[in-house]
Amino acid sequence: MVRTTAEIPVDHKDGDVVAAGIEATKFRDAKAPIGTLVRYSVFATRDGSSYSDPATATSVVLPTPYDFAAAPGTTDVSLSWATPPEAAGVVVTETAPDGTRNEHRPATPGQLAVGGLRTGTKYRFSAKAVYLLAGGERRESAAVELDATPRGSIRSVDDLRVEAAPAGHAARWSSVVGYTIELWALPITAHVTPATRITSAELTNLSGRRLTLRPGSGGSGETVREFDALPDVSLLVPITLDGDGGLVGTPQVAGSAPSVQKPTSERFGDELRLSWEWPKGDYMVEVGWRVGSGRSTKRVSRTSYNDDGGVRLPASEVSGEVTLATVVRAGSQEWVSAPISVPVSGVAPVVKYALSVKRSKFGGKGTVAVSVESAQFRDSVELLTVLKEAKFMPNASSDGTVVDRRMVDLSSGRSSFSLDLGKVVAPFWVRVFPSSSGVRVEDPPTSQMRGQ
Repeated sequence: MVRTTAEIPVDHKDGDVVAAGIEATKFRDAKAPIGTLVRYSVFATRDGSSYSDPATATSVVLPTPYDFAAAPGTTDVSLSWATPPEAAGVVVTETAPDGTRNEHRPATPGQLAVGGLRTGTKYRFSAKAVYLLAGGERRESAAVELDATPRGSIRSVDDLRVEAAPAGHAARWSSVVGYTIELWALPITAHVTPATRITSAELTNLSGRRLTLRPGSGGSGETVREFDALPDVSLLVPITLDGDGGLVGTPQVAGSAPSVQKPTSERFGDELRLSWEWPKGDYMVEVGWRVGSGRSTKRVSRTSYNDDGGVRLPASEVSGEVTLATVVRAGSQEWVSAPISVPVSGVAPVVKYALSVKRSKFGGKGTVAVSVESAQFRDSVELLTVLKEAKFMPNASSDGTVVDRRMVDLSSGRSSFSLDLGKVVAPFWVRVFPSSSGVRVEDPPTSQMRGQ
C-alpha cells in the first residue's frame, strides 16, 4: 500500500509505502497526514517481483475538536476545546430550544464566551474544526456537541414544605434557577446533613427511593410538585442535582401513620380518663382539648400511658371535644397526623347560679343580682340573662328578651354581677342560659327566678 498526495503512483515504490506483504483486506494508517488530500494505492503481488496495476482511493483526515467543555454562568456559557495544529479554526453553532441557530467564529483559539442567554434554559452547542486544503479549499470536520444550561450558583433547598393533596401530597420550595430538584424518601431514622454533597449510590444505600414528581406549576420563584401518597412516614430530602448526586437540602417528615384505635373517655369525679389501643410502632400521641375559647395539648408516650393506666385530665378544664393525633419524631423534626375526635362521656361541667330579683313598688323597675359558681369549671363562660314578662318561665334563650350577654370568669370558682331590668310588668321571670353547650347551667329554685 502506497500513500501519495493526490497523484496516482507509477509503481509500488512511487510514494510512501505504508504497508507491505500484508494478506489482510484491511489496513489502518495511524500516521495519515491531517488536513491533506491523499491517495492510497494498493498493488497486488504473488511473488514480490511482479505487481498488478493499483486500485486507488482518495481521503482527507479531518479530526474533530476534542476536550470540548462548557462552564455555564447565570446568563452566559464559556466554551473551551482543543484542535490539532493543522486546523485553521473552529465554527461553533448555538441552538436554542425553539430551533433558532447562531453561528460563532471564535477569534481566540480554544475558547468562546456566549452571552445574552436565558437563565435556566438548555442550549445545544456544536463545534466543527476548519481545515484549508491545498489550493485554498475549505473543509470542516464532523461536529462534536454538548448541552449547557445557564444557571446561578448551586444551593440547597432549605424551605421544603409538604402538604396533603387530593391525589397524595404536594411539595413546595423556592426554585433554584438552572438546577433540577429531586425528592428522595428515606427512613425517618436516616441521617443526612443539609448543604453537603451526596451521590445517588449513597442515597440508595440509605434505603432511599427517588419519588416520581408530577408536572406542576408555581409562581414568584416557587416550585410546586405533586406525588403519590406515601405508604408510611418518611424523611423527605430535597436534592439539588449536580452531576452524580447533588446538594442535600433541609429534610421534612411527611407521610401517614396509623391512628389510635377504640378511643374512649370516662368521667370519674373530677377526672376525665382517656384510653385507647396504641398503633404498632414507636409513636407518641398528642391529646388535645378545648379550654374555654382556647385549646391545650399534651404529649403522651407509651411508657407514661402504661404507668398511669391511660391519660387523666381535670374534668373542670375540659369544656369541649377531645382529640388524639399520632406523632412521629425524627431527630429535631416531627410529623403529626390528622386528629380524631373522642366522644366525651358523661355530662358537661355544671355551672350553678342564684338570683335575687326585685321590683320597686313605685315605678315598677326591676333589678336582679346574679351569683355564679362551679365546683368543676375553672375558665370563662359566656352566659345569657333572659327576661320574660309572662305567667310561664322562658324555656330557651330565644323564649324572652336577652337583657345581658357577658363572659363570666370562674377561674376562682365564683363570680357575681347585677343588672337593671328597667320597667317590668309582673309576673315576670329571669333565667340564665349558656351561649354554647360547653357547660351545663343548673337553675336555682323557681321562687328565685320569678318576680312579683
